[in-house]
Amino acid sequence: MEDEKDETIDSQNDTEVTEKDNEGEGADPESEETEGEDKPKYTENEKKLYARMKKAEADAKLAREELGKSKTSGKPAPVGDLQKIVDATLEKRDLDSLDLSDELKKEVSTYAKLQNISVKKALNSEYISFLKDKEEKKERIDNASLGTKRKAVKKDYSDMKASDFDLKTTEGKAEFAKYEQYLREQLG
Repeated sequence: MEDEKDETIDSQNDTEVTEKDNEGEGADPESEETEGEDKPKYTENEKKLYARMKKAEADAKLAREELGKSKTSGKPAPVGDLQKIVDATLEKRDLDSLDLSDELKKEVSTYAKLQNISVKKALNSEYISFLKDKEEKKERIDNASLGTKRKAVKKDYSDMKASDFDLKTTEGKAEFAKYEQYLREQLG
């Protein structure tokens, strides 16, 4: 008899659970419509956010697929190839961050590839150190020369007088003409 009572109680509990499921979130969509309950209303902002999320998911999936495919076969690339791609990207970033001329950067890259070493190790090599020193010396020589790289210094005519110019030389006459032009501009 007690067994029959236990079965009856279990049956009642099952019935109550299924009724609660139908009333709550797990309810059948068709029964919601028949009961007259409205579907949830989404704001325009929520719709836009949902669309952006879906687009980002699609972009991420596409990027993962592209990264995983080998360029030649279209099949997923082996892990070693991916590691080489990542290493090459990091090496390029390191090389770009250096304060070197473009020619020297190319030389460092070539040397690193030929020696099968990293860019940082290549920078510490005797060959690259020699090239850096050579380039620095050349730059110092170029900066020290009196070539056309010097900028013309604009004179301040406000503190000058007509007697400050040597009118016997052509340069003095040209400077005096500039001084007169300055005075005309000041007087209007």
